[in-house]
Amino acid sequence: MSGYSVPRVPYASLRLGAEIGKGGQGTVWAVEDRKINGRWPVVYKEYQADALARLEVEALESLVAFVPRLAPADGLWLAENSCWPAGLVTRDGTVSGLLMRRIPEEFFAELLGQRSTTGVQYLLNPPSYLATAGITRAMGEVTPRRLFGLLADVATKVHRLHRLGVVVGDLSPKNLLFTFTGDRPRCFFIDCDSMGVSGTWALPPVHTDQWQLPHRERPMTTAGDAYKFALLAARLFIRDQRGTDLAPLRALAPDVAEVARATLESGPADRPVMSRWLDPLRHAAETAPDEWPRPATPRTPPGPAPVNASTPVSTAAPPPPGARPRAGGAVPPPRAAQPAPHLTPTPTTGRGLRGPGLLVGLIAVVVFLFAQLNGTGDATQASSGSSGVTAGTGTGATGPGGTDTTGGGGSSSDTSSGTSAEQGQAERLDSLLAENSGRRQSVQGAVEALHACRDLSSAREVFQDAADTRAALLDQLSGLDLDALPEGLVSDLRNAWDASEDADLAYVEVVDEVSGSCSPSRVAAAGASAEAEEANRRATEAKRDFVAAWNPLAAEHGASMSGLEWSDL
Repeated sequence: MSGYSVPRVPYASLRLGAEIGKGGQGTVWAVEDRKINGRWPVVYKEYQADALARLEVEALESLVAFVPRLAPADGLWLAENSCWPAGLVTRDGTVSGLLMRRIPEEFFAELLGQRSTTGVQYLLNPPSYLATAGITRAMGEVTPRRLFGLLADVATKVHRLHRLGVVVGDLSPKNLLFTFTGDRPRCFFIDCDSMGVSGTWALPPVHTDQWQLPHRERPMTTAGDAYKFALLAARLFIRDQRGTDLAPLRALAPDVAEVARATLESGPADRPVMSRWLDPLRHAAETAPDEWPRPATPRTPPGPAPVNASTPVSTAAPPPPGARPRAGGAVPPPRAAQPAPHLTPTPTTGRGLRGPGLLVGLIAVVVFLFAQLNGTGDATQASSGSSGVTAGTGTGATGPGGTDTTGGGGSSSDTSSGTSAEQGQAERLDSLLAENSGRRQSVQGAVEALHACRDLSSAREVFQDAADTRAALLDQLSGLDLDALPEGLVSDLRNAWDASEDADLAYVEVVDEVSGSCSPSRVAAAGASAEAEEANRRATEAKRDFVAAWNPLAAEHGASMSGLEWSDL
């Protein structure tokens, strides 16, 4: 968004209400007389001195500027599903905190005798605790089907965040809220000022205890988010904050357990991306039972004589809060939940929608109000880039001792090493291209069906599936180390698939617009039709450039996907 000024609101202009919460980074206060879109209440998060000392103000400004830079639909989605920062607060000209949307009411409940946010950490406990804490009373029974539905929602949203260039980083139960009310389980992201955009972080990365990445793995990547999601998937079904036992998950959904196993056992470059979780989780959310399987009755093994009344009773201390009960032991006491403070974005202009309003109007106002939180303060130009953070590091083209093997003038062994690196990377890219093979024809058929107004529901499925596939391929492409390949080759492929995904999503919008009253003229006149044509133009141009560079390389290395036509992509 050209000319966008990050809102800076003087502290003295705020009308603060009650203190809402206090955490490690600061204190959260309700803010009166300010709303986003005329409907979302606002809170103020005031950073503590030690957090301010570590705060990167420029990165925080980029977070605030992020929503106005997004496509309107993406901006609305992010505002509806998170407490995304919407403005900075200043005291004596210095940033003291930020404004954000307040957590929606459906993510609060009466728990452990007080009104609390419904953090996912509550679900990592045995059934007896869920009843004692009040989760069962507030949300109903916590069933396998509901947990799979929640995981599907979290995976879908994390996947979309990754596509927008956002890394969650500290993806753990303390930063996720849940609700089982409404038509399906849903999650809500909090503490978004700890997320990263385009590789920058407002505060130094932190990791919740028991939710760290494997030793020495580079933090704050999409691959790291995937690993922590796999921990969440396992622990929701063993109902504990620790452990990676996949047996309970495997008994209910083998396909989901297999993705979890591959994630937990793989390094960052080989780890399944978030899109790999979507189909197995959605299937499990539809087919999993509404009751927990009965545990098998254990056989009594031969052993010592039974304990009689004179045998001393163990007086060992009970397990620590949250620990799983040992065989024959007492159920652990409830673990006290510790929801962190959360904040929310807010406008001061009062230009929110009044009354129901159309969705397109709502989207426009969301973006406008994020951009016009107030009319004062010093303007700061936000960065315009929004590239995704990629998983995995390393050049893949250095010899022992860090010797550069990609430049000229090296020895014959250097040349051999460089050729070997290029060969391996070409093979990995060839495998990825093979995954995409044959999909173009189905999309072309769906486009023809759309223009003829035939079988629109099937056409929509083809477009959505193609878009999801492109997104998954892009995620995998970002995780590959391909720096030994010719310059520009990978970026051409990335641009081609990215534009194709844009086109597929635009066709989905066209189907939604014309369904119920379809005619070729309506299809042609639909607003998203022009977007699809423009995206197709960009995709074709990038595909031609990629194929021109790829085919000679593929022939040299004996790749199976040599001789590609641009239309094959």
